[in-house]
Amino acid sequence: MADGIVTLKERHRRKMERMEAAIVAIDAALLAYAREHGGRFIRFGSTAEGRMRDHSDVDIVADFPGEGSLLAAGFAEDLCHANGMTPDAQAGAYLSSTFKAEAERRGVVIA
Repeated sequence: MADGIVTLKERHRRKMERMEAAIVAIDAALLAYAREHGGRFIRFGSTAEGRMRDHSDVDIVADFPGEGSLLAAGFAEDLCHANGMTPDAQAGAYLSSTFKAEAERRGVVIA
C-alpha cells in the first residue's frame, strides 16, 4: 500500500485472510454443535481442498440422526452468513450414501 492507495492485489489478500479466519470460526462452532447434538458435519469442496477463491462458498453436509440434519443444516447456513460466507449446506438425511462418502473422502469431517 503506497500513499493510502490499496491495490487490487492487497484487497484480494485481505479478503482471503478474512475468509480463512471465517472458516476457522465456522469449524469451531460446527464442532461444538456436533458434539452437543450427536452428529457430524462434513465440509467439502474448495474450502476443504485448499482451493478457496474469493468467490468460494462453504459446502457442508449436516449428518445428524433423523430430522436433526435439517436443523443442523439451518444452523450451518446461519453460521456461514454470520461469518460473511456464502453457505451451501445440505441435510445429510436426504443425500445418497455415495454423495456423503465422496464428501467425506475429499472433505473435512467435523465431529
